[in-house]
Amino acid sequence: MSTLKPALVIVPGASHHPTHYTALATLLQEANYTVTTVDLPSTGGKDRGEPPLTSLRPDILAIQAHITSHLSAGKNVVLICHSFGGVSGSAAVQGLLPADREDGLGVVKMIYLAAIIVEPGKSVWEQGGEKHAPSVEFPLPDPEDAGWLRFRDPEKNFYAECTPEVQKEAISKLRWFSEGINRELVPFSAWQHVESYYLVCGKDQVLPSFVQEMWTSNPTGKWKKVERMETDHSPFLSRTAETVKFVTRSLEDTS
Repeated sequence: MSTLKPALVIVPGASHHPTHYTALATLLQEANYTVTTVDLPSTGGKDRGEPPLTSLRPDILAIQAHITSHLSAGKNVVLICHSFGGVSGSAAVQGLLPADREDGLGVVKMIYLAAIIVEPGKSVWEQGGEKHAPSVEFPLPDPEDAGWLRFRDPEKNFYAECTPEVQKEAISKLRWFSEGINRELVPFSAWQHVESYYLVCGKDQVLPSFVQEMWTSNPTGKWKKVERMETDHSPFLSRTAETVKFVTRSLEDTS
């Protein structure tokens, strides 16, 4: 068992770029944590000339690459998952728990920030009543963009509590997201196996707070602590310092 501080892997939400999480990562690094943020294949492929994904597998492999890199360095890992990152991040933990490895290292905690929670064997599409949220624009008008989705009114839906300057910068970094992975069955859900912490965002326009609270009342989950913050879907931008405090409380919790 490692006595070092765990390494932290940030798993972005749909359409988000690793640089959306720079402020969060920087403050955690200043607290002497090693932090890496995954650039998910499901997001931004349009800009790279790639087709949209229909499987979670590429995202899972990308997240696992970060996890195993830290494990190879002798550190346990904690995942910090935002929005759709709660789906792919949870699935990526399969086979990477301490009990799965001879060295006893692995993913030891999950931290969720306004994240989607799905039971194994279900899909985001099924859980959402086989329809997209009002914030989602799909299909896109141009047939050449088939398979991609984007989000309407991100200023309101993602960043309503942010300053105008932060809103402008965050919106400029958004990328299109692969719609098809919403329909794939989730193979594994880490929150059923690992001590898990969840930050409910009370002013979330994408995932209403009552839905987040319903997810975290699931009795099959290993929920250690659920806290609520009255902010939008992106607390790492609108309430960065408070979000860091939530994360560090979760990391330091030994109850």
